[in-house]
Amino acid sequence: MSKQTAVEWLAKEMLHPDNFNPYIEQALAMEWEQLIEAHADGQYLNSVSLTKRMCLDNAESYYNETYGGDK
Repeated sequence: MSKQTAVEWLAKEMLHPDNFNPYIEQALAMEWEQLIEAHADGQYLNSVSLTKRMCLDNAESYYNETYGGDK
């Protein structure tokens, strides 16, 4: 079972699945970028052998495993 981000929860509560809201879509994209960057920064700061690109790749994998897929 995948987790749900706060913005995903809000979007589901506020919108019918068939409605498109550019503000919600933008918020989801921004949240995705922030989660990836935060996870990658944490890995990069605590590692002596990982490159920033490796950390970003690991962060994307973490996001997909935790929240159930791509943004």
